[in-house]
Amino acid sequence: MQYIDEKKEIIKSTDYQLLKIIDGNREIKSHHINALARAIQKDNLLHIEPILVNEKMEILDGQHRYKAAELIRVPYYYRIVNDAENSSIGILNTNRKNWTLVEFASFYSKVNNNKHYIKLENLLEKQNWKIGVAFAFLGYNIRTREAKDRFCSGAFEYDFDEELLETRIQHHNRFFMFCKDKDIIGYESFSTLSCINAFFDFTESKRIDWNTFCDRLNNHYILIGRRHNRDEFIEMFLLLYNKGNTYRIEKCDL
Repeated sequence: MQYIDEKKEIIKSTDYQLLKIIDGNREIKSHHINALARAIQKDNLLHIEPILVNEKMEILDGQHRYKAAELIRVPYYYRIVNDAENSSIGILNTNRKNWTLVEFASFYSKVNNNKHYIKLENLLEKQNWKIGVAFAFLGYNIRTREAKDRFCSGAFEYDFDEELLETRIQHHNRFFMFCKDKDIIGYESFSTLSCINAFFDFTESKRIDWNTFCDRLNNHYILIGRRHNRDEFIEMFLLLYNKGNTYRIEKCDL
């Protein structure tokens, strides 16, 4: 059964087979559905925030509300959006803390077929990286509000230097595998975001020569080990690099 509010173009329905869950939307979580169902039973406000669907009746936003309504057999409300609105659904969720960066990437790549997010997802799959690690290798500072807003609103652009990315991958892999082979205590911490960011900050400084760094690592690897934050890793790399140097490089020189 359906009831159409022509003024607002909001449709009321109890047909729980009508709408479709699509690949690319965030993962459905049963505990979220149950929590929503309890809230709806207490105070049903589904009409205030209708489910958004495309012309194929695929849910763009509101799949948990849809499943909660089905669970307790109450009417749900939906609105069909056009292509222009479709591309902006991610913006609607920019400030929703229950959307992760991976979910935004999946939405824009699979639902909107955005080439920039598709490239990012391909990189994640190829390297088996978490998204934060990918940003570190790409040099995309997601920690800034501007960069995060741009990413979550669908304005992210994958226009990175592929040659530089490949060099970064090779350098960090060489460093990590050397430390693993030497069974350095705490080498696992060298794959953390803190270390990866510190590693690139250090090795890509104009004051640092890569071959010299590798030579110091080979001869003085006993100086390195587990660290806990970016600054500690920078200090560790400085200690290693300055070993045997007549002229010490300080943190402020980087």
